[in-house]
Amino acid sequence: MTFLALSLSAKLAPLPDADQLVVKHSDGELASFADLYRRFHPAVRAIVFRMGGRDELEDLVQEAFVKAWRSLPSFKGQANLKTWLIRIAINVTIDKLRSRGRQSHRDGKLITEAAQQDASQQPDLATRQLLEQALQQLPVEGRAIISLVVLEGYPESEAAEILQIAKGTVKSRLHRSRKQLQQA
Repeated sequence: MTFLALSLSAKLAPLPDADQLVVKHSDGELASFADLYRRFHPAVRAIVFRMGGRDELEDLVQEAFVKAWRSLPSFKGQANLKTWLIRIAINVTIDKLRSRGRQSHRDGKLITEAAQQDASQQPDLATRQLLEQALQQLPVEGRAIISLVVLEGYPESEAAEILQIAKGTVKSRLHRSRKQLQQA
């Protein structure tokens, strides 16, 4: 049975908190992972999409959840469960993009403007679409930063935790990525 089937078959009752999901999973309760999937699937799917995994979007999302399933018994709770899952999704996507060696060339003034906005100022739909296209010309590290901070609205500190880098590194990569988009 796939994770999607598990998700659809699960009751639509309120989801337990993340700690309960981990404990239930460690007790062998399959439905707990279906709850985890239902809760975090939109966030995982969004980050994979933004990182450029559009061609194999559902495969990459499923691969991220399979890795999470296998790794959940070793989850120590040092990070937020959502942060941990997003990190797995980013790693899966980066691995796929690197194996593909994918590069794209897009530019435009609206792209630069969108990349310079704060996370609190969400760009309109047309600008977001242009920015998403432009992300393909950035190195994967730049895509991750722009995707997390600008498009998904994560605070720099949480992006640092997800990417397992210092907050200062997030700031410098964000600055560098914005400059690269300006030069496009």
